[in-house]
Amino acid sequence: MLQNSKEIFLCVVGILLLYVVNVFIYNHYSSFLPPHHNLGMMMLLFNLGIVLVAISIYYYQELINPFAFVGLFIIQWGISWLRISNRQHELSSLGLGIIIVTIICFCSGILLSNRYYFRKRILLNQRVQYYLFLTLFYLGVLVFFMEIKKVGYFPFISILQSRNPAAYNSINDSLIPLLHYLVMFHSVLPVLAIILYKRNRLSKVSLFLFIGISVFITLNYLSRQSLLLIALSLFLYNNYHKKINIFKVILSVGALVYLFGLFGTMRSHTITVEDTNKFLKFYSDIDLNTTLFDTYLTLYSSLNFETFNVMVNTAYDQSYFGMGIYSFKPIISLTFMDRVGLVSYPHQFDSFTKLATFIADPFLDFGWIGVVFMNLLYGWVTGIIFNSYEQRLGVISIMSWTVVTFCLIMLPFANYFDNFMVWLFLIIINLFAGDENFSLHSNI
Repeated sequence: MLQNSKEIFLCVVGILLLYVVNVFIYNHYSSFLPPHHNLGMMMLLFNLGIVLVAISIYYYQELINPFAFVGLFIIQWGISWLRISNRQHELSSLGLGIIIVTIICFCSGILLSNRYYFRKRILLNQRVQYYLFLTLFYLGVLVFFMEIKKVGYFPFISILQSRNPAAYNSINDSLIPLLHYLVMFHSVLPVLAIILYKRNRLSKVSLFLFIGISVFITLNYLSRQSLLLIALSLFLYNNYHKKINIFKVILSVGALVYLFGLFGTMRSHTITVEDTNKFLKFYSDIDLNTTLFDTYLTLYSSLNFETFNVMVNTAYDQSYFGMGIYSFKPIISLTFMDRVGLVSYPHQFDSFTKLATFIADPFLDFGWIGVVFMNLLYGWVTGIIFNSYEQRLGVISIMSWTVVTFCLIMLPFANYFDNFMVWLFLIIINLFAGDENFSLHSNI
């Protein structure tokens, strides 16, 4: 309930701002879309998502919370109703049902986790943690130089100097299977370095050196996922110790969006906004007069829902069941069952590579049973880790919530809950517990 005049004033301002945004969006899409083009359904889902985001932020007093990401997912689902690309079609009744049940079960899992969080369990002493950090750092640097040796130059420097069009593909063709995860871990090492500095395990010079090297390594892969992990971990670490005001949040998001666009421009070998938009429209099969923002939304969000729809309907028609090879992919990777041929992923059901959103995998594995139970589990685990962060229970809560937040941001793209990198990061992060809470505990 709104308890004072300030909250009532902000609520009124929010409603008026939402009305203005609705008018702008309606006029914008009406200007280039044909009449009766699902604009009403898009506006309905957009407003539903916005309301869920606003209520969750007010309730938790945290900008980054599980229900806010569900709201953002609903907004992107709503935008996918607009058939901007020639490759988009109406969502089937099966696809629509899976999305609705997924959202309900995921939210139910979050609510079921309301009284759970982690309790104290220190696995390694701080001296061992320090040497573990150094080991991970130097192993990552070693693998980085092994991959750079195969390329022959530093891709990021090459792009800055000569806009080398082959740099991005060259470095990604040179990745060493499994060992590359040590390089990817450098995207969260900066915050671990800060934590060790606070524990007086690192000097200030060493801190800046570790952070600088990790950031440089990450930049050479032009990976927006790694950039996102660095930004998230730093943001959540600062927010953990002191609430960040909304102005700084807006600046941070704006800077991150700019860097994402810059990385995309570097990777697509274009220079101007017009060139980038033209390239992406061709790639997305868009004939309409869209802005670069519309094109990005269509390519990186709406078409993913189209891919999901085609994939689940094909799986249903063929009575295909993965029986856990998607949901438990890290175990498959760790035991090399996919590399020795015991497990294979049919090309038409490669949900991660094709970007079929996070909702495809549970259905591909177990049908409707998977949709219900896997999403309950995803929501439950998400809620527990968020509760631990909200109660400020130490480094584990910061880093674990960083990784899970990354998974939530990637909901419209692919399922990172069943990604080997995520599982590996969570396991390693738990080894850095200090005086934090770790084992599962309930207030019931």
